[in-house]
Amino acid sequence: MGEISYPGSLCMGVASSPSYDAGNAKLGQQVYYLDKDSTSTPVLFCFMGEITSSGFGTSTTAIGNFRPSGYNPVIKDGTSVKDIFCLQSVTDSPPSLSAAFETQLGTVTEIIAGESELVADGFQELYEPMTACIHGTTLDTMKFTSGLKYSIPRRSTQSTAVDKPSPPKKIKLSSVAEQSEITNKPSSSNNVLTNDNRIKSDQSSLKIVNVGEYYDPKVLDDYKGDLFQHDKSQLVQQPYYDEEDKLIPPWDVQSKLRKGTVVFIDAYLHCWLIPKDTVTCKKVYQLSIEKLRVVSPSDDEVHKSLDIHMSPQSTAPRREQPKVVKRGSDRINFSGFNIKAYEDANMSQVPAASAASSPPSTRSREKAKAGSMRTD
Repeated sequence: MGEISYPGSLCMGVASSPSYDAGNAKLGQQVYYLDKDSTSTPVLFCFMGEITSSGFGTSTTAIGNFRPSGYNPVIKDGTSVKDIFCLQSVTDSPPSLSAAFETQLGTVTEIIAGESELVADGFQELYEPMTACIHGTTLDTMKFTSGLKYSIPRRSTQSTAVDKPSPPKKIKLSSVAEQSEITNKPSSSNNVLTNDNRIKSDQSSLKIVNVGEYYDPKVLDDYKGDLFQHDKSQLVQQPYYDEEDKLIPPWDVQSKLRKGTVVFIDAYLHCWLIPKDTVTCKKVYQLSIEKLRVVSPSDDEVHKSLDIHMSPQSTAPRREQPKVVKRGSDRINFSGFNIKAYEDANMSQVPAASAASSPPSTRSREKAKAGSMRTD
């Protein structure tokens, strides 16, 4: 179980080449096929392992693998956001199962190493989807990448700004007996859940939801903050299945595919050619998920991210304006408020009773003394 193998005729085919147009460098891609005469059939590998914690690379939150930067500060239409699953050897597994995981890891490493020897001089950097390190601890892992987490439904690209999805509606994803309703915001795509098929769902015992279904991103608990600036993009149903072979809806991914869950993953091995300049590229290998299925649920505590994701601009610290002292004028400018002017104004409004309480002058004391002598 978990062991993978590949035929001797396995070869790499170029799906697209990198381009170096002025100011518009584009990615290239290599895909692994069964043989040179069957370039329409990529190799589908099957892997098995245990999902790691987020500290070792797993990321299934609303922001997925996106990391804001000055060049790409927010998530908007067209921004690439994907889930990341890192698999490790199953905890407390028997030696045979641990050996099977190491075989998987070694097989992918062998494929990449063999192909890298044939690489031209321009491709000097290799980034493999293996091994993670945190706090000085190295763990043998395999990193898997999902399809796009958000995308624009096909018809939405042709619609106007007024043609927005209809308001959220209640639909049934499983049997009526389970009485589990979730909020869904369908798009205008052909595979969108409409009022008609929602009614049919109420009349039937099972509502079928397909991979690629669209939902309002707000169904995710942590889809909050100004980091998200989608206009037409919607949340996409990924090919994730539970132990009963039922689709896992996006809002349950963090709980049902958490640390400690044992899964099978069918994946393709791709290699992205990322232009660095007009001559060289760096190569990034990627295991792209075709299907994920739960074998054994996790016993770990359920933890959902409720973070509010802010863009870099909104979280940048503000500089405090220093206090300015005007030399020679004995006046301090504090937030545009003149302290001395305020004191002068207050002194001019001091009541007579307050003035009488001030120490008497020398002349006042002499007058008081003379008055007392006359009285005597």
